[in-house]
Amino acid sequence: MSLALATQRPSAVPAVGISQSDLLVSHRLTAQADLDALETVQPTYMTESLRERLPTEPGEVVIVDDATETIHAARIRERDTPHGGASPSASDLHPPAPAAED
Repeated sequence: MSLALATQRPSAVPAVGISQSDLLVSHRLTAQADLDALETVQPTYMTESLRERLPTEPGEVVIVDDATETIHAARIRERDTPHGGASPSASDLHPPAPAAED
């Protein structure tokens, strides 16, 4: 049986769920709880901290492969979309209402 699990919050996944993963792909993490969750299930064959190997830039990933006991860095290609892959912000979608006149 196989299970694929994708989450933006590793700290919300029970530790046994992460520790039983044969393949872990992680993008940049910024929440301390998420960093701690991954560090607690760090494989014993890693010679350095998983925290030190985590990506710092958008599009980068670290891949931990338990089957081969290897760690890889990779880069995910940029989005190819009609709008060029830009990520709109809430202020772009809904500009502020004009100020009321007194």
